[in-house]
Amino acid sequence: MTSRTGGHLEASAEPVPFDQAALVVRRGSDSVFESYRGLADRDHNHPITAQTRFQIASISKSFTAVACLLMVKTGRLTLSDPVWGAITPHHLLTHTSGLGHWPAYPELDLLQPIDPDREIEIFKSHPLAFPTGSRYQYSSPGYVVLADLVQRAAHVPYRDAITERILRPLALSNTVVGNHAPDRRRANGYEHGRPTPPFELDTVGRGAGDLWSTASDLSEWMGSLMHGAILEPAAQQRMLSPQVAVADADLANPVRATHYGYGISLTMLDGEPFLFHTGHNPGFRALAGFLPEREVTFAYLSNEETTDLAVVMGGLRPMLTSVSRRRR
Repeated sequence: MTSRTGGHLEASAEPVPFDQAALVVRRGSDSVFESYRGLADRDHNHPITAQTRFQIASISKSFTAVACLLMVKTGRLTLSDPVWGAITPHHLLTHTSGLGHWPAYPELDLLQPIDPDREIEIFKSHPLAFPTGSRYQYSSPGYVVLADLVQRAAHVPYRDAITERILRPLALSNTVVGNHAPDRRRANGYEHGRPTPPFELDTVGRGAGDLWSTASDLSEWMGSLMHGAILEPAAQQRMLSPQVAVADADLANPVRATHYGYGISLTMLDGEPFLFHTGHNPGFRALAGFLPEREVTFAYLSNEETTDLAVVMGGLRPMLTSVSRRRR
């Protein structure tokens, strides 16, 4: 059980739930606050440490979005070309395709592997929830389709495309894609302290919620998005700009967003831009984001599914906004 505070934080208490979580807050490359508490593996009494990997769940969508934009740069993918019907990659990236979320496809078992082509066929076999492009509705299946497009465009398995084009160039060596064999570095997922069956990540959740990462790596990833370390300016601007307004009843997102970009939620926090994403897989909850005007990034990862991210964000808010803005 460890925690430490850097010199930039004007806070004396730990305002967010730390019982079963890792948290890293940074300004630029400087550590502001870190905490690692609870057990990664209750059966073997392995503690959560700075090296513990958690499922980051839907925060994986930001990696998928970057992979798509990298394919656009190579000319192997076009955001406006139809995928099927009227659906384009742009619609999939912004959750405006008309595809539903997981409950819309009851024949799909989220815990069991499936042939990827069969999964896509299941999505195609159901009627769209609304006309393509007419509104926003959160859809993880849309990002599974995007992962399939990336794999086809890159001519390598999706896992390899993410590893070779994103993780290695950014030296995110503690981040991995897909199913993760048990070891001391992997957090097991729990609900009310009881083990939960894992989400199948190699096929079912590919592109939508398939990455594992440490809090440190994930905070670094948020910084890379903020500073344009992986995308050229035009692509970065497109990803991080409001593309669609988010409906009030976004039940998939416990932290209130007003808009969605490409794999990123957007809102205002105390009068300044706040970009973030949440994650929820069986046994895991995740929250990561950045405040560009303060150059602050953070990552909060928990392997207890009952963690309330709205409460976490409420506790993080004074911590994040107490960090002084960078002088220009």
